[in-house]
Amino acid sequence: DALVGPAGDAFLHAMHVTALCGAGVAVLGAVVTALFLPGRIPAARGDAHDEELVSTTDK
Repeated sequence: DALVGPAGDAFLHAMHVTALCGAGVAVLGAVVTALFLPGRIPAARGDAHDEELVSTTDK
């Protein structure tokens, strides 16, 4: 019984530290994502290919 109390306290302390570290990593990942992967309007793809298909079928 003398060991159960301190062991439980040590476990809870370690869980708090681990949860805070995990939250820090998640926030850091969100910041890095926001900085390096901004939202962009996708470029229109397939325009050159569509013209090429139309020109080859018209011939």
